[in-house]
Amino acid sequence: MLALEDYIHQFKTAYRTSPQWLKSTIGSAYSKLPRSLRYGAVFPRATALLEQSQRWSEEQLRAYQWKQLKSVLEHARANVPYYRRVWDECGVSPRDIHSLQDIRKLPLLTKDQAREHKPELVAQNYRSRLLAFNTGGSTGQPLKFYWERGRTRALEHAFMRRQWRWAGFDYGQRSAILRGQTIKEGIHYDPIDNHLFLSGFNLSERTAPEYLAALRKFHPASIQAYPSAITVLANFMKRHGQGPLEHLTVILVGSENLYPAQRALLEEVFQCRVYSWYGHAEATCLAGGCEVSDLYHVYSEYGYTELVDEAGKPLDWRPGVKGEIVATGFNNWAMPFIRYRTGDVAVVGPRTCPCGRHYPLWERIEGRLQEYIVGSDGRLVPLTAFIFGQHYHAFEKTERIQLVQDCPGAVTVRLMVLGGWTRQDERQLRNEMLRAIGDDWEIRIEYIDSMELTPSGKHRFVIQKLPLHHVWAG
Repeated sequence: MLALEDYIHQFKTAYRTSPQWLKSTIGSAYSKLPRSLRYGAVFPRATALLEQSQRWSEEQLRAYQWKQLKSVLEHARANVPYYRRVWDECGVSPRDIHSLQDIRKLPLLTKDQAREHKPELVAQNYRSRLLAFNTGGSTGQPLKFYWERGRTRALEHAFMRRQWRWAGFDYGQRSAILRGQTIKEGIHYDPIDNHLFLSGFNLSERTAPEYLAALRKFHPASIQAYPSAITVLANFMKRHGQGPLEHLTVILVGSENLYPAQRALLEEVFQCRVYSWYGHAEATCLAGGCEVSDLYHVYSEYGYTELVDEAGKPLDWRPGVKGEIVATGFNNWAMPFIRYRTGDVAVVGPRTCPCGRHYPLWERIEGRLQEYIVGSDGRLVPLTAFIFGQHYHAFEKTERIQLVQDCPGAVTVRLMVLGGWTRQDERQLRNEMLRAIGDDWEIRIEYIDSMELTPSGKHRFVIQKLPLHHVWAG
């Protein structure tokens, strides 16, 4: 069945930059179309399945994963030149995979390999159904790839809908979007999904009053945001004694790591639930909190997820174990990612969640591998410990913070400060950092007037110039 969203996607930029009257006319008409037409027949089928599968037993979920995994591997062997060649070179094939754990016999796929061998990773029988995409390039190296037209977007939409319904929000309710949209006027309303878009590129201390006024007028039930962007707004509200937004029930943050200090600040200022989720455009792994906990539920129907150490060796999934997320997605056969090294680090949570669902759990996501700081002794410190622990004094008089490292044991802290910043604040910031990580570090402070965002509007908290060979040392 036709999925309109996949065909009109190429016109979205032109639509969003058109006059508001034109958006209101076209968008209002389009919004009335059923989602089964917009996203195709895949969407209602997936929605129905996910309503059932969230209550499956652990055995049922693993049986579903095994069925999906076998199908993806057989498809890749038959139709994707890269996997056929590489697996032949390693002397393995899907015939050697007799259980979920046996996937460890297959080689890992890195981002660099995906960039270098992109044409070979496209399924030969799907070349007429390709939908071009790219990652935001949070490390400065965007990755271009393809989704499966008529299927991948619909499945993504169904999974996200279920995820947000756990948080008490559903499609069609008013939602403000504070992410990476490039919007000439900074703010615009889109009636298609009842969204108020606020450009993360334009948000600053100067524009924050305009953004806040637009939010109060719009009365959103939710805000979907990059953590770094909504932190800027929350700091402005706290400094100026602004109360929470009426009708706001949940803040949905993703695409960047959410640090404990950010969560504490957002919940204090907005007085509502902050719900975090993990995912990426490559569509191999999706995880999020539930109604009763902030644990990341790793969705078994979405893909098969592993954790590996710095050498790529699989780690046992038990509470407290920390490793790099490696995942195999089930929803994109046009360019399947199999045993894909995401570059993100997660910590395994408890075996069960009070919600009663049987998904694997992560206690937290520590961030990207490149968001670690190297000590003079080779010890690596996650960004969470360095600056985003349980305190957030560093945020209160700063607009943005960025760490730059090119030498072990030394860090340059780049600051965009606000009015009222004093040398006493600088000393306090330095002391808080040293108290968190140890006093044997050299911390340099650099004041700047602007800070460049990534092409997708994300803020890079760390520019790490050192090669990180032992991510979990210390």
